[in-house]
Amino acid sequence: MALISIRSLYPFYKCDCVVDIPDEILKVIRECNREEESYQRKLRYNKVRFESLNADNADEIATRIMDKPLTPYEVYAQKQMNSLLHAAISKLPSKQAKRIFAHFFLGMSYVEIARSEGVYENAVRESVKRGLRNLQKNLISFL
Repeated sequence: MALISIRSLYPFYKCDCVVDIPDEILKVIRECNREEESYQRKLRYNKVRFESLNADNADEIATRIMDKPLTPYEVYAQKQMNSLLHAAISKLPSKQAKRIFAHFFLGMSYVEIARSEGVYENAVRESVKRGLRNLQKNLISFL
């Protein structure tokens, strides 16, 4: 039998309560802790490696690392959707296309886009809204 603090297992507990547990349970708890520490080390290692990679491939790499591999059908469907999306975006006026790309693909805020273009934020916001409506019309026409 071993004494263990409940607070060491559940840090959100306010009081420090000590419980007597069998050795088998203690062995299982220690094994779980080792597995969790190993998992956290792997996450830290892969995150550092992941952040050092090119941002263009980030989504594909994240899918490979975090998820199971895509089926051939999913790969094909993804390529089809990407080609449809690019074709629909290419039909937009250049300002709308640039602003949509900057906001959704590059993750820039409306304020950042407005500052870089030297226009008001409202103009960018409305342009993106109109662009999304046009994009929706373009995608519907392709389908």
